[in-house]
Parts: sequence; C-alpha cells; structure tokens
Amino acid sequence: MKINSTAELINVISNYKIMIFGAGYVAARFYGALKKHGINNNVISFVTTSGSNSNIDGLSIIPIDQLEADKQIIICVAVHDSIKDDIITTLVKKNFINYIWIYPFLYELLLGEPICRNSKVPLSKIWNAARDDYGMAIRYLALDNYYGRNLNGYKLYKKYLSLFNNYETSEKRLIQFVKLIKNWEQNGYDTNKCSSIYENYQIFDGAHRIAVASYFNQKFIMCDIYSMTNNIAEVHNSGAILKKQYALDAGFEPEFIAMLDAINQRIEEQYR
Repeated sequence: MKINSTAELINVISNYKIMIFGAGYVAARFYGALKKHGINNNVISFVTTSGSNSNIDGLSIIPIDQLEADKQIIICVAVHDSIKDDIITTLVKKNFINYIWIYPFLYELLLGEPICRNSKVPLSKIWNAARDDYGMAIRYLALDNYYGRNLNGYKLYKKYLSLFNNYETSEKRLIQFVKLIKNWEQNGYDTNKCSSIYENYQIFDGAHRIAVASYFNQKFIMCDIYSMTNNIAEVHNSGAILKKQYALDAGFEPEFIAMLDAINQRIEEQYR
C-alpha cells in the first residue's frame, strides 16, 4: 500500500485493523506514537519471524507462519531500513500485499511536523552538540576500517549497534553503511536525503549520513529540524547517546574507549 504522508498513514491506521511487524526499537517507538495519537486500539498484535512468548502492552507477538492473508488487515512494517527488504520479500511470498513500511513517517508521528524542512545546517554546529557523544567517533572508526586505516572499526561499530539490535541486524546495518560510503564515493552527496535533528542540533536520525559528510570535510548537511518541545526520550532512550560512562557500563574495553577519545579529539581539531 502506497502512503505519501504522515496524515495519510494516520488515516489508514484509524480505519483498519493493523498488525505491527517488529518487536524492537522501531516497533516500540511506532506503537508509542500510535498511543500518542489515540489509535493504538486498532493494533491487534505484533508479528516477528519466529514469534515470542512475551507480549507488548498485553498484545501477543505471533510468528509470521501463523498469519493468514486478510484484506481487512494492514501490516505495518516497523523495522530499520537495513532489514525491511527481507521482511517485505517474505510478506509478498506469503501473499500479504497490504503492508506499509512506516519508518519514513516515524519521527513526524512522534514529534509533529518539523519546524524547518530541507535546511542547510553547518556540520560544525552539529558537532558542537555531539562532542560529548561517541556516536560520531564510532562511525569514523568504521570509515577508517573501510579505508584500511584500522582493523577493528567494524567490530566496535557492531558492538555499539548491538546495544539496541540483535547481532544479525547490526551486521546488516554495517553492510548498509558500507553501501552508503561507496555511493558517496561514486556520486557525491545527495542533497535530497535529509537527516533529522532537534533545533539544538542534536541528531536523532541520519547519523551515518552526517558522519560520512563530516569525514569527507563537507561543510554542511541538509536536515529537517524539529522542535525541542517534545520529550527526547520519546525518540531515543538514554543509551542512544553513547557518553563515556555509558560506554564503560556497557562493557567497552579501555583500549576501545581510548580509541574513541582519540577520534573525538581528531574531530574537535577538524572543527577548531
């Protein structure tokens, strides 16, 4: 099912029974957004590949093999871009044609419309808001690994992502990151692809694109900018901002912490 706007998505969900494919980070945020809009009662269950004995807000998590195609039910695919194609392929093979990938609309569902779209934002301002976070450094190390400047950047990148995903998803996200780098090398920066930030320049979507732009010494990045009136925790939990203490608590080895500190210093000098 083709959806062109957040308003259209809300209308569809308001008028159909839906199942949410996914039970992880994206699915939880999506379900929270539906509750915020008062349309979560139309959710009849969650679905994953293998199902689960647990539940989410009292809703069962059923395996895809238990689904039966029903034209009156919409399946909302609530997963990251790196794994959505595999899931959609599986749904199509099982004759489920009423599905929507909701990720492109997630942040507007949570936060409302951005206060500014397609804004040209200096990367120096984004770095100033992110200097206490290891998120950019993690991606720089992966970029260095891609260019043969270290041998463990990919390992650290996957360790970081596995704080929020299973290891298989982290592997797929690394593959997607490498595709982004290769595409950037071949075609340069696509200004039609916007990252999402708060008005204080804190990143909440598009961090990989921002990191590649910074790594290649680009001066700006195109962003949709959202108001700070909403609770940041609605979008990301505290662990999504990888400060030093959180990294230590998560079991990052001291030598990795030292590498991240060195990369942050390198970025600091880049924008000095």
